Amino acid sequence: SADALLAHALLASGKPAGEPLERAMQRLAAIDDSGLVGHLNSVWSVGSALAEGEHFAEALRVLQRGVRLAEATQQGHLVLRLSTLLSTCGLPLLELAGAVDHVESAEEAARLQQLTSELAVALSQRALVLRALGERAEAERAATESDDLLARIAASVVTQACRVNNAVVRFEQDPERLIEAVTAIAGAQLNAVTPSAASSVLLPLVRAAIAAGRPDDAAGWAERLSAEADRLELPAAAIR
Repeated sequence: SADALLAHALLASGKPAGEPLERAMQRLAAIDDSGLVGHLNSVWSVGSALAEGEHFAEALRVLQRGVRLAEATQQGHLVLRLSTLLSTCGLPLLELAGAVDHVESAEEAARLQQLTSELAVALSQRALVLRALGERAEAERAATESDDLLARIAASVVTQACRVNNAVVRFEQDPERLIEAVTAIAGAQLNAVTPSAASSVLLPLVRAAIAAGRPDDAAGWAERLSAEADRLELPAAAIR
């Protein structure tokens, strides 16, 4: 929807996006299922904007409706995108069983449809979920496969975020290598890492910096991301 696109633009430019998001959610809620099935991209847009704004519980409700309708109408490409985003939103809420189910559905759909970009994203998300579950070896395998796929496609904000997440999963046990990998992707000041994406990145990176005798780097990363979260009016609990 236009409001969801506006919310994305505001967040990207460093401005709060509360009012457009509220309007977008209200408009979706006012549309019945039969009217919404032809506009499920709008569901993804609203869910994505909610996730960027760290409104994960609200995003889950919006996206669950979208997945239900996409599955009922056999819109496989949208089942894939919505399921990946559902897993992303479930992880910070510690809804790990649902996060696993959704990302496995997305991975299966991407493989069946032979969609390289979507599979790379789904595998990166699966790696994060497996890491949260303590299944390190499986997580590293998923992250490595994701990186192999990402090397074949054009770089974007999404692929960059996946590469950062994959580096955390693959190199968390090697502080210097983790710092080297993440800063090579996101910049020395982590300028390419947004506050809403920092939950899976900042804590392991700070731990790595402390272990490597670089506490000033750890403090600088946390301060920059906290300041950006303040500008966007985000809770950014993982940064605080």
